[in-house]
Parts: sequence; C-alpha cells; structure tokens
Amino acid sequence: MQIANDRLFMKFCNLENIIYRNSISYFDIMIKNLYNGFIRIHILYHAVDEKICGIDIIKELQRHGYTVSPGTIYPILHKMNQDNFLVAHNETVSGKRRIYYRATSQGEKILEQAREKIKELYDEVILNG
Repeated sequence: MQIANDRLFMKFCNLENIIYRNSISYFDIMIKNLYNGFIRIHILYHAVDEKICGIDIIKELQRHGYTVSPGTIYPILHKMNQDNFLVAHNETVSGKRRIYYRATSQGEKILEQAREKIKELYDEVILNG
C-alpha cells in the first residue's frame, strides 16, 4: 500500500514526468519542481475548505511571496483536476465565466499524506537542523 501511496504522491507533485530543457540548469528545474509542489499543496489546502478559482489562488500565493502567472497556475489547476485531486464547476460572476475548484476525496487524502511528510521534514530540517 505504501508504494501505491508514494506513486500517488509523486504524481501529485508532478515528479513522474520532469521535462528537462537545455536552457534551464538542473538546479533551476529542482527549484521549480519544489515550488510547484508547494503550490499544489497550497491549492489543496484551500480547496478542501472552500471553492477556489485561479485568480484567487494567484492572489493568495502573492500574499506568501510567490510570483505566479496565470500561465503557470491554470495548467496546474487543470492537471490537478485531470488527476482527480480537484473537481471543477463553472459559475458566472459579474457576467464572466469562472471555473471554481474543490478538493476531491483523493485530494483530501493526498493533502493528509503531504501534511505527514511536511511535519517529518520540518522536524528533521528545522527542529534538528
């Protein structure tokens, strides 16, 4: 069961299909993947408690010091929806169509697994560092 959970976590963090580009260093790729994992966890955290949309998540991430463009956030949201971590529904707000997302039960499960991993990492790196 642990192997299945590890694979699910790898899929969630988008680590199963890393794309290497000639113009980006290995370090840059690792930082990008690390931040993308943080962003995904942040998205799930909010999507468990409330419906979210791309622009609201961009603003929330800006509050935490991330600079994320729509060209980054929307593919992440679509991929998380496609992977069944989020479920999407359309709403019209002030005459504009918005796609709102909520966490699925699988999304909630992976968030709990991420919390365990984060706590373990925090204990090791921060408290014992």
